[in-house]
Amino acid sequence: MSGFIPTHGGADPQTAAPIVEIVSAGNEVLIGDVLDTNTNWLCVRVTGLGGLVRRTVMLRDDIEAIAAEIRGALARRPALIFTVGGLGPTSDDRTLEGVALGLGVELRLHPEAERLVTEKYAEFHARGYVPFAEMNESRRKMARLPAGAAAIVNPIGGAPAVLCERDGTSIVSLPGVPGELEAIVEQSLDGLFARIFGSAHYEERSLVVELQDESAIAEILRQAEAAFPEIYVKSRAKVLGSTRVIRVTLSARGDDEAAVEALLAPAAERLLAQIAKARLVLASAIGSAIGSAVLLASTSVAMMTVGAVIVGFSFAAIYPTTLAMAADRYQRLAGTIFGFLFAVGLVGGMTFPWAIGHISQHYGIRAGMVIPLLGGVAISILVTLIAARETRQP
Repeated sequence: MSGFIPTHGGADPQTAAPIVEIVSAGNEVLIGDVLDTNTNWLCVRVTGLGGLVRRTVMLRDDIEAIAAEIRGALARRPALIFTVGGLGPTSDDRTLEGVALGLGVELRLHPEAERLVTEKYAEFHARGYVPFAEMNESRRKMARLPAGAAAIVNPIGGAPAVLCERDGTSIVSLPGVPGELEAIVEQSLDGLFARIFGSAHYEERSLVVELQDESAIAEILRQAEAAFPEIYVKSRAKVLGSTRVIRVTLSARGDDEAAVEALLAPAAERLLAQIAKARLVLASAIGSAIGSAVLLASTSVAMMTVGAVIVGFSFAAIYPTTLAMAADRYQRLAGTIFGFLFAVGLVGGMTFPWAIGHISQHYGIRAGMVIPLLGGVAISILVTLIAARETRQP
């Protein structure tokens, strides 16, 4: 899926996940007086239900701005639009006016909504939360809904939530108090969610890679996205204790848990294998470079031996990986030839100390440095080419 969500339409074409948009209204949010945790909570909830949040927006308590956003959202035809905030009794709670204007309808006193508000304030008065139980104009304001809307029970607060329908898109207006919003979503919208989201399953799987540089695996992640388009792949650098790591998150949606597992398991296995291979090739390249540097700076047989050992270990470390890569990418015959050449190189390595000693004895230490230096350079070039091809090929 690669993070792509279509700009229009009610469902993602690859996964059939329902598309959701969120409109949050409130002057207090935009002036920084209140942190909008509601949008984050709704995003998490929608994702867990198997939906995709395509867009979120924050607006002031302005009727025209809210109406324009509703009209724009309806033009994009999402399955569900949430509005957040602005359902209360005060003059700056104007979200429903904006929704009504965006739909081109009037606000009307809704009998069921009026009953819900009346009962809730009677309950509040009985508990000593408010000084009187009777309805007044401010409380009645919360029962004026866009024409054709339905009232939704608010288990905690006085203002009911509101459901409007237009051309296949559902608009749910929620209060801005987090506890009320969460209670409505968890307790009063089961039927709506069953119709929109069905029984879809969502799951995430995280892989932690000990790397300093996120760009080192960027190409591998891109290849995974191309190979598994149904899966969303995201990497994020973070610090665990004193160690910098890369957390790679794979997420997918499906009809049930088994379907999602069938998507995630091969993707996770491939990513782990490719990242491990890339780290091995990188480590071998670094080892070869260090060994070559030691050989270049050598002034004695002992130093040359140390450099040769470092290069040798680097060489041996990538032998299985490069042989498998050759057989996989250049067919079996090419892999066999590649393996034969490596074997010749390893046998040659057995005579390495003798060659160094023989040349050094007859032509001097400087001349003896030529063989290990050329070998180290050759191996470094080989490892670099392998690493470059590894990142280019899927």
